[in-house]
Amino acid sequence: MSAWLRQRLLPLAEIGLALAAGALWYATGGAVWYRGGGVGLWPALLILALWPLHWVAVGVRVRPTTTDALVALWLLCGAVGVWAAYDRGPAWAKFGLMLGAAGLYLALAHQPGQRALQAALAVLTLQGVGLGF
Repeated sequence: MSAWLRQRLLPLAEIGLALAAGALWYATGGAVWYRGGGVGLWPALLILALWPLHWVAVGVRVRPTTTDALVALWLLCGAVGVWAAYDRGPAWAKFGLMLGAAGLYLALAHQPGQRALQAALAVLTLQGVGLGF
């Protein structure tokens, strides 16, 4: 696999997967207006696909940071919220949004350099402008 592909394309694919998972959860139940049943938690498979892409791009290096621990604690609190929820349907939809946000964090944290991070943030900016319209 060429260095260009590993350094440029795979990090953007990570952003794309995280955005796709978050968009699926948002569009099918995570939005403010609930429209029946959502897609469930299967888009978490898109989030799990971030790790193999990252390992292909930069090799297997797992160095958790303090922020990673805080995101894991935040997700644990979300899981407890689902457990304690009176109506679990909307709670699962919101937990899916939380998983999507954590995936977006991971995708941004996996960006190999300043230029790749700027390209990822440009994609996010375009998505925000699209949602605004």
